[in-house]
Amino acid sequence: MRLSFLALLSVGLFSAGCGGRDSSDSSMNRSDLGTGLNTVAKKYAKPAPDVWDAAVGAVKSFDFKVDSDRHDKMGGELVAHRASGDKVEVTVRSIDKENTDVSIRVEPGNRNMANLLHEKIAEKVGMGTSKAGVFGDTSVDGTYVADLRRCATLAETVCKNANLSVTGRELRDSSAVVNAREGNSNPVRIQLDRSGDSLTKVTFSAGDASGSDPKALTSRLKAEFDREISSSGR
Repeated sequence: MRLSFLALLSVGLFSAGCGGRDSSDSSMNRSDLGTGLNTVAKKYAKPAPDVWDAAVGAVKSFDFKVDSDRHDKMGGELVAHRASGDKVEVTVRSIDKENTDVSIRVEPGNRNMANLLHEKIAEKVGMGTSKAGVFGDTSVDGTYVADLRRCATLAETVCKNANLSVTGRELRDSSAVVNAREGNSNPVRIQLDRSGDSLTKVTFSAGDASGSDPKALTSRLKAEFDREISSSGR
């Protein structure tokens, strides 16, 4: 009888121990929202307050609605969502007075959008981004006898004709950028640079997310741009 009681006690302790581990693992998973393979982290050689302002601006530029905003001069955490249900979590952390870390996670596991947000942050703090980070080496370009503003307008039209969502357009004195994305959030960029008084160089670039063919897409965009600029006359 004593042996049976001890056996039952051992089973109960083992079960309780297993239950404790499950609870701990579950808690750990719930607290892991801002980490993991789909979090994209980058370092910016700018003070935390500047990077924070850029991060907020980047999130809003992609039509995310801010749910919570907790920050101070050392950084902070921002949570927002889109109408589609995608949720973004941005963590800004000061390394020192001149350098800042930023980690971005867009649920459910949307690394392309996280990269787009980083790209926008870099633009807003005046650092820019390298095409290799988002677009790889997939690009095609052409030079056209047309002014910069006209080419930028045509670039946006071409994106819409290709059923891409235009996410931003910036026009400067000597350059312009039209950013867009495919339905799977694969990023697309059309970079325009003034070349002389009446020439504009246009570079078409696309990411290589699963389900996308960046080489075919950039070639199609350029061909469509060629048709548009020819049909509209010089």
